Amino acid sequence: MSFQRFFLAASACLSTLLLLNEPRAFADTITLDDFSTAVQFNSGQFSSSSIWNAFQSTQSTVRIGSGVTATWFDNGSGILGGRRNVVAQNAANSTQASRVGIKDTLFVDSPASNFMCLTCLFYSFSPINAGLYHRFYIDFVGLDATAVGKITGTLTIKDSANRTSVATLATTSAFVGRNFYELNGATNWNNINRSDIVYAEMSFTTSTNAVDFRIDAMGFSTNPEPSTFVVMAAAFATGAGIHWRRRTIRKDRSSNDTPKT
Repeated sequence: MSFQRFFLAASACLSTLLLLNEPRAFADTITLDDFSTAVQFNSGQFSSSSIWNAFQSTQSTVRIGSGVTATWFDNGSGILGGRRNVVAQNAANSTQASRVGIKDTLFVDSPASNFMCLTCLFYSFSPINAGLYHRFYIDFVGLDATAVGKITGTLTIKDSANRTSVATLATTSAFVGRNFYELNGATNWNNINRSDIVYAEMSFTTSTNAVDFRIDAMGFSTNPEPSTFVVMAAAFATGAGIHWRRRTIRKDRSSNDTPKT
């Protein structure tokens, strides 16, 4: 068997094996929250009646006054584990209320004279494998110039034994689109059971006023994605096949053009 035929066959086998051995329901990403479940307005879900009275229900927005901390939870689809707990805090030195809303996106809107110091989201879910899904992604769909580099993102994950790993997600190079953050440099990464992650906490903090941003989704991703291997293998197989066919055609033509004696 020629090298070209061997390479073609091997590439085809690799593609088939990757597809056959891919776990059922395997995906390149695990969505932590796509924010399709908006802020809910059911009584009892908020920390105090003052927070409840501050709702702007038509905009799915919570107004948070100076020095106020709002806590609530939302149940629904698009949330890993089915429930999102939220803590949003406005700094005491702010002179105006801030707005935090969830309706298709997570959005934080701080007036020019305002400091939004903390927005934190908490999730509990069935075990996922962070050893495989070891990149975290954030889909920014709105990010003003003040926000770039001024937001500190912190992702905390825990295994079922409550061992904790913390990753700082810098936004100095953040852009509108999907931003990836590698997790294998997180604190205590080698001491947690990465195949048994059951909790995630994502917080955004800033000490700068007038920071506005919107997030469409966030979650965990593989690197590289298994489907990428399949595409690469298929491309190699196609390339090898074309190369082999061209060589065969040239060889046949050379044989036909050789004068007979």
